[in-house]
Amino acid sequence: MSIDPVALANEMLEAAKDILAGDWSNHQGVLAAQSAAIAAQAVEIESLAAQGLVTEDNAEVYRGMIRDLVNGLKWLLVGLAILTIEKIINAFLDILKAALNTALGWGFL
Repeated sequence: MSIDPVALANEMLEAAKDILAGDWSNHQGVLAAQSAAIAAQAVEIESLAAQGLVTEDNAEVYRGMIRDLVNGLKWLLVGLAILTIEKIINAFLDILKAALNTALGWGFL
C-alpha cells in the first residue's frame, strides 16, 4: 500500500480543525470570564473618574490594573495555545504512525 500525500495531508488538516473547534468550545467560558473582568475594570475606572477619583496624577495605578488583567489574559492564551498545539502534534503523529505502519506492514513508528 502506498501513502497518498494529499489524502494524508487532508486527514491531518481535518484533525487539526476538529481540535481547534473543540478547544474553542472548551475555552470559550474562560475567555468570556476574562473579557468580562477586563470590561468590568474599565467600567469601574470610568465610574471612579466621574467621581473625580481618577486623575492624571494617579492614572498610572489604574493603567497598571488594566495592564495586569490584559497580561493575565495573554498568559492564559499562551497556555491554551500550547495545549492546543500539543494536541495537534499528537494527532499528526498518530495519523502518520497509522499511515506508515500500514504502508510498510510493520511497526515503523
